[in-house]
Amino acid sequence: MTHDELIKYGVKWLKRQQGYKYTCPIITTELVTGALEVPDILGFSQSHSVLIECKVSHSDFLADFKKKHRKQLNGKGLGTYRFYLCPLNLIDVNEVPNDWGLLYCHMLGGGSYQKITIAKEPMTHNYDDTRIEEYYVLYSLLRRTKHHETG
Repeated sequence: MTHDELIKYGVKWLKRQQGYKYTCPIITTELVTGALEVPDILGFSQSHSVLIECKVSHSDFLADFKKKHRKQLNGKGLGTYRFYLCPLNLIDVNEVPNDWGLLYCHMLGGGSYQKITIAKEPMTHNYDDTRIEEYYVLYSLLRRTKHHETG
């Protein structure tokens, strides 16, 4: 499974969360903005946001803890809810930080069908801790939309 495939499956899962607490009608992937981090998947609703970091190797997961923005933001990054998404059992639930959730991507039928399950629910991050970084992302999305509409 590739990183791009995992992102595609994660977006599909987030779109299907209608009526569930992770519902996000606005979803962006790998968006580079003025924010310190570049999220693999970031979804927004009127009341919350969901960050999903996709990991296809265990070493990539461990490297995530060393990223400058994880240390610099000290928990004040993107996402009211924060998840890691990986192939089934790549990351052990006990390795995931207490405030993060874990999603497993199951490949069934020779890779022709996938489903995502929640292995660990995330804690809710305070809006005051996510607001500034999310403003950068939302402003960038609006600016790009405005630019696209006017040519």
